[in-house]
Amino acid sequence: ASDSKEVVVCTEGNYFLMKIFYEFEPDLAKAEKYSLFLSQTYPDNLIYRYYNIVILKKLNKDSQAKQEILQYIRSVRENPSLTTNQQKYYLELLERVHKKKE
Repeated sequence: ASDSKEVVVCTEGNYFLMKIFYEFEPDLAKAEKYSLFLSQTYPDNLIYRYYNIVILKKLNKDSQAKQEILQYIRSVRENPSLTTNQQKYYLELLERVHKKKE
């Protein structure tokens, strides 16, 4: 499914493989592969970026995570489609990542 020529099937396949390897059959290296693909293919998708940050932090790839965090914050703040409440929600998601690490 993740290699499908159908864009929706490919995207959803990669998303669910990322979730499976992150949450159900923990294999962070495989989860990272899918989260990286998704966040690079869809850089405006904040959920994909969020998972990429979470996985990088769990892998202790702090310098990469820091870069992703800065891009994520910029994407949230500069997205004209997000309401103030939506911006707040996405920034609070990021705060949870920091609290989990501590």
